[in-house]
Amino acid sequence: MTNYIKSLGYRFTTKDTLNPLEFRLIDMAVETNEDISALGKIRYNRTEIYELCLSKKGFNIDRVSEVLDGITDLSELVTGSATIQEEERSYLITFTFIKEV
Repeated sequence: MTNYIKSLGYRFTTKDTLNPLEFRLIDMAVETNEDISALGKIRYNRTEIYELCLSKKGFNIDRVSEVLDGITDLSELVTGSATIQEEERSYLITFTFIKEV
């Protein structure tokens, strides 16, 4: 997912403080999926949580939609959601992606 978000023009960082147009990975987890594959193997879901910073001037709901809409074009089965939090000088958008692995 990191490469996907980078392809939309955002910069990946590992810093604690985000600047506008930067994003970072907050958390990643793997858990068993309740469904079993046709071959009888256990399926897993990988959850990745990213945080993206957009300036108040540069914020537009279409930018959030662009990230979520684009995951339907990926070859993997991915679902996503976004939470928007207004800060003093920017917006922090938290994206949660769940991918079957």
